[in-house]
Amino acid sequence: DGDGVDDKQQQDMIKGIKCAVEGKKIGLKKSTGVVSIDELYPVDPASIDTTTGKPVHMPFGLISFRLTVATAGQSIEVVVHFSEPIPEEMKWYKYDLAEGWYDYSSFAIFNEERTAVTLTLQDGGIGDVDGVGNGSIIDPSGPGAAPSLSDSSISSDGLCFINTIFWKPRK
Repeated sequence: DGDGVDDKQQQDMIKGIKCAVEGKKIGLKKSTGVVSIDELYPVDPASIDTTTGKPVHMPFGLISFRLTVATAGQSIEVVVHFSEPIPEEMKWYKYDLAEGWYDYSSFAIFNEERTAVTLTLQDGGIGDVDGVGNGSIIDPSGPGAAPSLSDSSISSDGLCFINTIFWKPRK
């Protein structure tokens, strides 16, 4: 995390993993109110079939983590550190089964060098995919480039995807 202390010496404060794509590394640092980082693992975005709103490029893939917080319903911050800077045009995206892909940038603040991002999450609220104030926050998310129109519901001919549903081949 760049604080001058070997991350291996900070096991109670920071955990690191190798990302699912491109062999990069990230570290997750807990903050006040976070009792423990219970799980941290990489997720390859290619393993997620939902394409609506999906970022076109995620150089670190998704990181998924589960935190235990001191008080159910509590809002906390965590810091994600990257092995290299995140490109300026990239935002922070989340994925969950209920909401699909969505831009979470209004709750993600990158440092000036773009080597770390501070995420604001609330147990049972914003950023917690289980949606339950149970003392545990679950968050699959990561940096990515905004989806293009070709990746949305608009087809390459500019027509709505509904035309594709009703299209029948000519005999």
